[in-house]
Amino acid sequence: MITRQQALAGLCVATLIFGCTSEVETSCEPLVPGIEVVEAQASAPRRFGAEPVWTELWRVGGQREGQELLTPVSLAVGLDGTVAIADFGLGEVVVVDQDGTWRGPVFRKGPGPEELQTPVAATWSSDGDLWVFDVVSPKILRYRGPEQPVSSVLVTPAFTAPVVLSGELVWAGVQPGGAVLLYPGWQLSSDAADPSRYRASLQRMSRTGGSIDTVASVAFPAVSAGGLRAWPVPGWPRLVAALGAKGQFAVGGLDGTYRIVIHDSTGAAIRQICRRAAALGLRPSERGEFEVKGLEELAAAIRTAPRPPTLAPYGYMVLGADGSLWVQRERSAAYPGESPSLYGRPGAQYDVFDPEGAYRGSTTVPERASLVGALGDTIWTFITGALDEIELVAYERTNR
Repeated sequence: MITRQQALAGLCVATLIFGCTSEVETSCEPLVPGIEVVEAQASAPRRFGAEPVWTELWRVGGQREGQELLTPVSLAVGLDGTVAIADFGLGEVVVVDQDGTWRGPVFRKGPGPEELQTPVAATWSSDGDLWVFDVVSPKILRYRGPEQPVSSVLVTPAFTAPVVLSGELVWAGVQPGGAVLLYPGWQLSSDAADPSRYRASLQRMSRTGGSIDTVASVAFPAVSAGGLRAWPVPGWPRLVAALGAKGQFAVGGLDGTYRIVIHDSTGAAIRQICRRAAALGLRPSERGEFEVKGLEELAAAIRTAPRPPTLAPYGYMVLGADGSLWVQRERSAAYPGESPSLYGRPGAQYDVFDPEGAYRGSTTVPERASLVGALGDTIWTFITGALDEIELVAYERTNR
């Protein structure tokens, strides 16, 4: 069994960044043969304003008494704007109403079949039920309201074993009905010719029969330095996943092109979104130009690491409760602690697509805010304060 310290360290895993400054635009050939390809072409009525006005609606958490957040790992947004925060560190799932009213935890804590220990993902179903994935006491919990009993669906330990044994988790998602998506920490690739290559895989376990399938898998070079077992070389494509309402999920980062595959609740690919856009240029930190105490060896290793043929064109995604897709153009942290590893980069730029895959344009989120949820013109963000306290802040967006 992993310790709390191991698991917390594993959750703060790396993101992939770095490489050359290629201006090659992406290909729009299908990643999955036979599915629809939607190319990004913004029409004027749908275009987002480049400089939106963000009006703060409310904020919770932080240093407010009774609203503590320790390690919130994901946010679930319901169709009515109610949100659920899966807090791994506290072992709780907290519900906040659409107006910012803090309802608090909704599960009992403990190892029992209807109790919660280590939540890593949550989602709302269309009928308002809350589904939660507990990774260490492997099960899915279903919350139907304060007057209804909590029900549970067991998850086979073989599915969560890579997380439990390594203490590393990159991302997880749970679908209404009890199917689970799991992105454990990366493992050594079987490529004997290149022992520095690692592999990241996204697994899905269906509720019916508990079958486990590999949704996507990506290999990349990594460096070991400064006490880190394997840090992905910045710039290389990163496997990225996002879960939305009704069980749909998005998968991208399979190569250096701007292509994202949307899957329905059964796991079947239904649409590919493609944008012919070059990646953003390298930040100095992505070239290993950073001075952080204790990470000198890592910076040196990044400076001499192999560079990708083309830079990864995005680094994070959010599927809104309305089916919209938000794609972060900036790549994520080049070194541990540069920015949150579980959320979007603070103040990042996003390409936004509507539920049918049409491109609505690009926008930026508020400064210091990391995007974690969206519904229409409302977004939900995490903001980390000077004392590492975390607030959940909701904003409403209008164009100038």
